[in-house]
Amino acid sequence: MQALNAVITEELPESANASDGEISDIELLHNISIALIGEHDREALYGKIVDAAVAITGSQFGTMQLLCPKGHSSGHGGELQLLCSRGLPPEAVTFWQWVSPTAYSSCTMALKFGRRAVIPDFERWPDIAGSEDLLAFRRAGSALLRPRHCCHVTATYSA
Repeated sequence: MQALNAVITEELPESANASDGEISDIELLHNISIALIGEHDREALYGKIVDAAVAITGSQFGTMQLLCPKGHSSGHGGELQLLCSRGLPPEAVTFWQWVSPTAYSSCTMALKFGRRAVIPDFERWPDIAGSEDLLAFRRAGSALLRPRHCCHVTATYSA
């Protein structure tokens, strides 16, 4: 705990200071870290992590998903379960509550390859053409499909 305290009280470098009253990414991560230490509510914890990711990346939307193990009692083994989302309309949250590994999305691409996946333009991705997944992205809002706006996912794994 003493080492943690030394890092926390250390002054931020000049380049890390926020301008115009905005909180810097370093300060945001610091504040989130402090909040997470005492967090016992799992859903609140997921929300704080997604909020931080959205703030740091400047995204309009953010989600956190969990890969259900094969044979899971929910009947959704091998699928991604939506744990938390920010910015998505309710219909999109419902559609993506459970995502099959065969679905067409940045999340399933990250799952398939085990690394970051970037979809630069859903409308120009040949695999998704004519699928229910593309319709879901369209229904979720034009912001997800605007040219020069992409979707990226970073897969993280824990033991």
